[in-house]
Amino acid sequence: MKFASDSPQFSYVELTLKLTAQSIINQGSVFEISGQIPLAEKSEVNFESKKATSNTEIQNLNILVAEDNETNQMLIKKILEKLGYKPVIVSNEVEAIHHVKTYPIDVLFLDIQMPELNGIEAAKILTQQNDLFIRPYIIAMTANANQTDKEDCMASGIDQYLSKPFHKEEIAELLNQFILDKISK
Repeated sequence: MKFASDSPQFSYVELTLKLTAQSIINQGSVFEISGQIPLAEKSEVNFESKKATSNTEIQNLNILVAEDNETNQMLIKKILEKLGYKPVIVSNEVEAIHHVKTYPIDVLFLDIQMPELNGIEAAKILTQQNDLFIRPYIIAMTANANQTDKEDCMASGIDQYLSKPFHKEEIAELLNQFILDKISK
């Protein structure tokens, strides 16, 4: 278990634990861990602003982008690659739903305006059928940046909302927040 880091923001904690085990054949085992854990002092670290940028966290994140516009596909792919990710790109929501059901996806960037099935309907399908697969964190991408569209997105099960044109910093912040939320659970 990790109790400290090399960062000057943390101090080291010395911890001594005692592990005892009792086992009876064909009946089971009992394990007991005991020790004293010191109370922590109030931390001055603001965890909300901490960036989650380690290579392990980035490399382990499976990202799928559903976007029908080739220019937007290239743009978001380039941004994600500059951030250290290796996204998979599909050109419609039907492919996205199939991909999510087939492969483990952590984050799905979902274009709202798509020809076959719009992003809101796709998000509803993914949210309603999530007992068949692990539901990804869904980030809507849309050129319609009004409050009604944002509310419709959130009501459909979409987790975050990204207005086009988007920038590298916005995408990095959304992914950092996702990683921090994932780590804290």
